[in-house]
Amino acid sequence: MVVRELILQQAKKDGIDKSQAVADKLEELKNRIIVEAFLKKKVEEQANIGDAELQDFYNKNKEKFRTGEQVRASHILVKTEPEAQEILKQLKAGGNFEELAKKQSIDAAAAKGGDLGWFGKGPCSPNSRT
Repeated sequence: MVVRELILQQAKKDGIDKSQAVADKLEELKNRIIVEAFLKKKVEEQANIGDAELQDFYNKNKEKFRTGEQVRASHILVKTEPEAQEILKQLKAGGNFEELAKKQSIDAAAAKGGDLGWFGKGPCSPNSRT
């Protein structure tokens, strides 16, 4: 922030803030903000939809809301089978899956306790998450 302020001060000293290019850009940004504010206001005014209307829309469009059966997956990725067996032993003894994943897993899912998210149930190709 300090560097930015120093650059801003130097630019003002050099008269950059008084240039036509800056004035044009400011006007363009001002107009864009005005249009965005107007559109936001209009959307908010027209968005007064009651529960009955929402329910009616849902009832008429149920097919659009179907996602199919979903399953959630988690894993603990390790390099060797002996490591996996040791983790399995700890889990069977009552170990906490998320904690073990955070400590033992070697992939990015470790930070999320091994959570891989939701997937469509059924067969899928080895390289897809659908």
